Amino acid sequence: MERAGLLFRLLSVLLMLFAACGRQASPPPSTQLPGQVTPKPIWVQQRPVEIGQYIGIGVARKNPNSPGDHLEAARKQALSDIAMQIKVRVDANSTQSQFEDKQSFSEEFRSFTRTMAQAELEECQLVDTWQNEQEYWVYYRLSQEDYRRARARKIQLAVDQALSQLQLARQSAQQSNVVAAYDYCLRALDRLAPFSGERLVYEEAGVSRSMLTDIAELMVQTARQTQIEFSVKQWRVKMAHAPDDLEIRVRNSGAGGGAVSGFPLKVNFIGIDNHNGWALNTDQDGRIRLRTGVIPTTANRLMSLKAEMNLEALSHDAPHWRWLSLLPPAQRPSAELPIEIIPATVAIKISATGDLSGWSTPAVEQIISTRLGKTGLVVWGGQGRPDFLLELQVDCRSIQAGSTLTSGILSGSIQLTDAANELRFQQGLNEVRSSGPDAPSALRAAQKRLLENIEFSVLPRILERILQYQSD
Repeated sequence: MERAGLLFRLLSVLLMLFAACGRQASPPPSTQLPGQVTPKPIWVQQRPVEIGQYIGIGVARKNPNSPGDHLEAARKQALSDIAMQIKVRVDANSTQSQFEDKQSFSEEFRSFTRTMAQAELEECQLVDTWQNEQEYWVYYRLSQEDYRRARARKIQLAVDQALSQLQLARQSAQQSNVVAAYDYCLRALDRLAPFSGERLVYEEAGVSRSMLTDIAELMVQTARQTQIEFSVKQWRVKMAHAPDDLEIRVRNSGAGGGAVSGFPLKVNFIGIDNHNGWALNTDQDGRIRLRTGVIPTTANRLMSLKAEMNLEALSHDAPHWRWLSLLPPAQRPSAELPIEIIPATVAIKISATGDLSGWSTPAVEQIISTRLGKTGLVVWGGQGRPDFLLELQVDCRSIQAGSTLTSGILSGSIQLTDAANELRFQQGLNEVRSSGPDAPSALRAAQKRLLENIEFSVLPRILERILQYQSD
């Protein structure tokens, strides 16, 4: 009976030790009674040293408004302590420098992998806890040998999985399936992300090769062999008219060259502010037909059209597409097409009736011509057919207002029609009155006021309608 009691007590002690040293997701709350404070253990007063072990000590202040928060805070601090010792900061030491010899490696990859590597420390063992009324302490440790072996197994598994993805990427690139090639490359990077600071190598034909470097080279090579082409060398566009449809082609110039289908492109005008562009995918023949409508610009501006790989579209559905940001902008497939803007012509027709003693048609033509020229439009010279016709009709009247005073009165309308005689703008002009000692001076003063209204109020609206003109 006495022997059975001793055995029971021994089993109880073993169970308690197992509970204290076993692997746990988070430290258990202390079993100390409220108000009870046990003496500080030695590991709180002096950092312990254990051969072959990484040691992590964490402490957190208690917050009476948030009971229990200190448990997780102390645990995280202890794990960070261990992480610093084994240098899990994933600065991508040797393989990083190899990769940067070929092109820049994004800080995004390093910061992301640093977070992932931190998660490996979840397997640390909780050794002990201690608390008083103000603080909560935890003591963790991690076997250096266990960590090395576990990490080596994980690295080898990640390399094997990444190699499988890399081989599929190579096959896809040879078949001109560019989108799939990028997909597999980025899936391979996903597998390697937690270990980017390690020596990630594999054997091929008896030669040791860097996994990260080979993935990077394939991405760059695939980008270099992806050719974006326009159907014309220069795009001639007439101002205020919708240009003909433009074709954009994407093909692979590699050994398995051919049309690249389903390739996402972003097309933008270079030289136009506040233009969102288009997001398009190539069809099964690797083509896109672009219908732009009127290009909102003037003939006095240099312009081009740029088509480039659309990273946003690639990252829309699959999180791993974020690694495409590792591909330097200079290496991404793109093409630029110069645009020649041909000015639109505007014929000006002015008709005046009534008392023309103070009227000057050349003065009106000069005001309108100057304003058109500032916008890039050209006054029709009489050859061919004008793109637009601007007609101004004015009625001039003079009334004797007294023995020494005469009133000049002008009224009329202005309208814009296109080459198909379709009315684009029409407006009646407000009646303008001015006075003078005689009819000519009164009418000249009225004409000056009318021209100011046309120049600063009417013409801007007409020009806006011209530049927004939509052709069938």
